[in-house]
Amino acid sequence: MCGGFSLRYKVQICAAGGDSRRDDSRGGGEHPDLRRRYGAEELLGDRMKRIGILPNLTKPEAGEVALRTARWLLRHDAIPLLPDELLSKWEIEESIFLLPTDRIALESEALIALGGDGTILNLVRLPEFDKVPILAVNLGGLGFMTEIKRDEIEEALEDLMSGRFGLDERMLLRVEIVEGDEIIFSSLVLNEVVVKGFAKMINLDAFIDGEHLATYPADGLIVATPSGSTAYSLSAGGPILHPNLDAILLCPICPHALTIRPFVAKPDSVITVYLLSRGESASVIVDGRETHRFEPHSSVRIYKSDKRLKLIRSARRGYYEVLRSKLKWGERAGGSKERFGGE
Repeated sequence: MCGGFSLRYKVQICAAGGDSRRDDSRGGGEHPDLRRRYGAEELLGDRMKRIGILPNLTKPEAGEVALRTARWLLRHDAIPLLPDELLSKWEIEESIFLLPTDRIALESEALIALGGDGTILNLVRLPEFDKVPILAVNLGGLGFMTEIKRDEIEEALEDLMSGRFGLDERMLLRVEIVEGDEIIFSSLVLNEVVVKGFAKMINLDAFIDGEHLATYPADGLIVATPSGSTAYSLSAGGPILHPNLDAILLCPICPHALTIRPFVAKPDSVITVYLLSRGESASVIVDGRETHRFEPHSSVRIYKSDKRLKLIRSARRGYYEVLRSKLKWGERAGGSKERFGGE
């Protein structure tokens, strides 16, 4: 899906006082009551484009940027959808839809995320995030996934509306904590799952598809996606994987053995991790967002999810340029870029 948008399902929004509902051809029952209403004739038809805007409101400028983006979309015949929590801080025009945050992806044909990579990590917890392409704008720090800069927003929006963009589909993982035959915890993973002890070394056994891979005497083990290879895993000495690859990266944290190195498994592998340190427990940390206790009588199971993150990438900037600009990849100390031949 790289050009234009067509409505996935019809929406009827009746005059104030009437009910609002979705077309039964898609299912899903009643549409939530909307703060802003359009006539049905305004929303039906392929010419209308509904674009959700998800700002990280912990960043002071995010609300202002969200409103400016919404106004730009209105001027270009699109319908912006904003989170209703903006009402508590901002004056919102009557022409802008307001919805609960967890409904915006459901009702949008594209999403604009305003923040940093952490904003994307939160976004994958929303219902049906994987059904729509996402334009990620960096209002934060490093920002590998949020490659669009603040001063490039209008140019990126023009590309979005005209269909001049590439689409990166990122692999996700699913992690489960299993006790006996019961799954006691399950979550999607965009960057990594970290199994680590509490301020001391632990011993972990890792299996791939039921076959023993290694015993890790280490501070912990990172199981990462290619997107996550430039996050915690990179700091732990892991390799950089191209984000469009499908693969699973296992990277030990400070292993107590020189022979233990990172390993890249095939994408359909099922990784199972056991805690060998009896009488102790460990933690399972998902994308730095969720932490759960891991006991010796349980196991951690990690495998490829059937969901994928669809990131819109501008045709004006490639991944290797992002890598060079964010990591200073290939530069020597002092910022020089000397090449063979002595340029």
